[in-house]
Amino acid sequence: MLCDYFCRSVYFPSIAFPNGVFDAEVLVQLEGKGDQYGLSVASRCILRTEEEAHQYGCRGAKTKNERYEAEHIGEDLDPARYPKYYMGFYDLRVAAIQKVAYRLEYYRMVLRWVPENDEMAHFEIQLHEPVTSPGPKKLKNDRKWARELLALCLVGPYPHLCDGDERPDGVDAVRLPPCVEQTMVQRDTVR
Repeated sequence: MLCDYFCRSVYFPSIAFPNGVFDAEVLVQLEGKGDQYGLSVASRCILRTEEEAHQYGCRGAKTKNERYEAEHIGEDLDPARYPKYYMGFYDLRVAAIQKVAYRLEYYRMVLRWVPENDEMAHFEIQLHEPVTSPGPKKLKNDRKWARELLALCLVGPYPHLCDGDERPDGVDAVRLPPCVEQTMVQRDTVR
């Protein structure tokens, strides 16, 4: 059932393509600082069809481009950051996200509804630091572990070209590699 899934949109250029090559771990990197980190995802319960998920991603690219233009009025726009093209999405099963949460040693992982830019399907996978911190190194390792495990949970891709997108040759050549949810491994076998 679709309510068992969230999707993660992929944009190019972005950090998910270091050196022009897709990196699943970077796509699911939890961003933030201090005591809270988050990862934007969208509910497939609200975005019930593949096309609805793609339209959500296309609106996201448009919003990112408009925000970048507004922040850089009168400046040369950086081609490494602008324009953003929506490339498609990967699914994440809720049960897989919960398995990741159970494997974290220090952080508490939650899925939280956080509407953004009038998008009711927008959620965040959030990491909350424990009340008593075990120290920055242990917390950093826990975030790294969360990223590694979330990358194993990706299913897809579901590629897409937004209406009106005229991608330059370099962007048109970018392909999203297949990802199939993998069995979770024990923490000590990875480290």
